[in-house]
Amino acid sequence: MGNASGAVKFPDGTIMYCEYWGSVDTMWPWLYETKEELDENWRRQDDPPKFIPDGSDEPVEIMSMYGRSFWWHGRASKSQRLITAGRRPHQYHETPGAGWSAALTDSYTPPNGGVPDWSPWRDRKDR
Repeated sequence: MGNASGAVKFPDGTIMYCEYWGSVDTMWPWLYETKEELDENWRRQDDPPKFIPDGSDEPVEIMSMYGRSFWWHGRASKSQRLITAGRRPHQYHETPGAGWSAALTDSYTPPNGGVPDWSPWRDRKDR
Protein backbone atom coordinates (compact mmCIF):
# COMPACT_ATOMS: atom_id res chain seq x y z
CA MET A 1 0.00 0.00 0.00
CA GLY A 2 1.26 3.46 -0.82
CA ASN A 3 0.37 7.08 -0.96
CA ALA A 4 -1.17 8.96 -3.88
CA SER A 5 -1.83 12.53 -4.92
CA GLY A 6 -5.22 14.01 -4.20
CA ALA A 7 -7.11 17.24 -4.68
CA VAL A 8 -10.00 19.18 -3.19
CA LYS A 9 -12.43 21.32 -5.19
CA PHE A 10 -14.15 24.21 -3.40
CA PRO A 11 -17.56 25.60 -4.45
CA ASP A 12 -15.88 28.62 -6.11
CA GLY A 13 -13.81 26.28 -8.31
CA THR A 14 -10.55 26.64 -6.35
CA ILE A 15 -8.46 23.45 -6.41
CA MET A 16 -6.04 22.63 -3.59
CA TYR A 17 -3.79 19.57 -3.36
CA CYS A 18 -3.44 16.86 -0.72
CA GLU A 19 -1.98 13.41 -0.08
CA TYR A 20 -3.95 10.16 0.26
CA TRP A 21 -2.53 7.58 2.65
CA GLY A 22 -3.53 4.27 1.06
CA SER A 23 -2.39 2.06 3.94
CA VAL A 24 -5.15 3.42 6.20
CA ASP A 25 -7.58 4.73 3.55
CA THR A 26 -7.54 8.33 4.68
CA MET A 27 -6.56 11.71 3.27
CA TRP A 28 -3.91 13.65 5.18
CA PRO A 29 -5.59 16.86 6.41
CA TRP A 30 -3.12 19.40 4.98
CA LEU A 31 -4.01 21.34 1.83
CA TYR A 32 -1.47 22.90 -0.53
CA GLU A 33 -1.92 25.58 -3.17
CA THR A 34 0.29 23.89 -5.80
CA LYS A 35 1.39 20.41 -6.82
CA GLU A 36 4.97 21.51 -6.19
CA GLU A 37 4.14 22.44 -2.60
CA LEU A 38 2.48 19.03 -2.19
CA ASP A 39 5.64 17.34 -3.54
CA GLU A 40 7.81 19.33 -1.10
CA ASN A 41 5.66 18.09 1.82
CA TRP A 42 5.18 14.48 0.64
CA ARG A 43 4.78 12.02 3.53
CA ARG A 44 4.74 14.85 6.04
CA GLN A 45 5.00 13.36 9.54
CA ASP A 46 4.25 16.19 11.98
CA ASP A 47 0.89 16.44 13.71
CA PRO A 48 -1.64 18.60 11.85
CA PRO A 49 -2.91 21.72 13.59
CA LYS A 50 -6.35 21.51 15.16
CA PHE A 51 -9.13 23.00 13.09
CA ILE A 52 -10.51 26.16 14.68
CA PRO A 53 -14.28 26.33 14.01
CA ASP A 54 -14.52 29.86 12.62
CA GLY A 55 -17.05 29.33 9.84
CA SER A 56 -14.33 29.06 7.17
CA ASP A 57 -14.96 25.44 6.25
CA GLU A 58 -17.30 24.65 3.39
CA PRO A 59 -18.55 21.64 1.43
CA VAL A 60 -16.00 20.27 -1.05
CA GLU A 61 -15.34 17.36 -3.36
CA ILE A 62 -12.25 15.32 -2.46
CA MET A 63 -10.49 13.02 -4.92
CA SER A 64 -7.62 10.56 -4.80
CA MET A 65 -5.51 9.10 -7.60
CA TYR A 66 -5.02 5.96 -5.47
CA GLY A 67 -5.77 2.75 -7.38
CA ARG A 68 -8.20 3.48 -10.21
CA SER A 69 -9.12 6.85 -8.61
CA PHE A 70 -12.24 7.85 -6.70
CA TRP A 71 -13.88 10.90 -5.15
CA TRP A 72 -16.30 11.77 -2.36
CA HIS A 73 -17.78 14.70 -0.43
CA GLY A 74 -16.29 16.37 2.63
CA ARG A 75 -15.55 19.79 4.14
CA ALA A 76 -12.42 21.93 4.07
CA SER A 77 -11.09 25.36 4.99
CA LYS A 78 -9.03 27.32 2.46
CA SER A 79 -7.85 29.84 5.05
CA GLN A 80 -6.70 27.14 7.51
CA ARG A 81 -5.54 24.89 4.64
CA LEU A 82 -7.15 21.80 6.19
CA ILE A 83 -9.69 19.13 5.34
CA THR A 84 -12.11 19.46 8.25
CA ALA A 85 -14.50 16.52 7.65
CA GLY A 86 -14.70 13.55 5.33
CA ARG A 87 -11.02 12.57 5.27
CA ARG A 88 -12.01 8.92 4.83
CA PRO A 89 -13.86 8.02 1.62
CA HIS A 90 -16.10 5.53 3.47
CA GLN A 91 -17.46 7.85 6.16
CA TYR A 92 -20.96 8.02 7.48
CA HIS A 93 -22.30 11.56 7.15
CA GLU A 94 -24.05 11.85 10.48
CA THR A 95 -20.90 11.00 12.45
CA PRO A 96 -17.82 12.54 10.78
CA GLY A 97 -14.70 10.68 11.83
CA ALA A 98 -16.56 7.53 12.90
CA GLY A 99 -15.42 5.58 9.85
CA TRP A 100 -16.22 1.88 9.88
CA SER A 101 -17.32 1.86 13.52
CA ALA A 102 -20.56 3.70 12.74
CA ALA A 103 -23.71 1.65 12.29
CA LEU A 104 -24.85 1.31 8.68
CA THR A 105 -27.59 3.82 7.95
CA ASP A 106 -29.32 5.29 4.91
CA SER A 107 -27.05 8.34 5.14
CA TYR A 108 -23.96 6.37 4.08
CA THR A 109 -22.75 7.31 0.60
CA PRO A 110 -19.94 5.23 -0.92
CA PRO A 111 -17.19 7.04 -2.85
CA ASN A 112 -17.65 7.61 -6.56
CA GLY A 113 -15.35 5.62 -8.84
CA GLY A 114 -13.08 7.24 -11.39
CA VAL A 115 -11.61 10.68 -11.89
CA PRO A 116 -13.98 13.67 -11.63
CA ASP A 117 -14.12 16.11 -14.54
CA TRP A 118 -12.40 18.83 -12.48
CA SER A 119 -9.37 16.67 -11.58
CA PRO A 120 -5.94 18.20 -12.31
CA TRP A 121 -4.97 14.70 -13.51
CA ARG A 122 -8.01 14.20 -15.78
CA ASP A 123 -5.91 13.72 -18.91
CA ARG A 124 -3.24 11.44 -17.44
CA LYS A 125 -2.78 8.29 -19.49
CA ASP A 126 -1.34 6.17 -16.65
CA ARG A 127 -4.27 6.32 -14.23
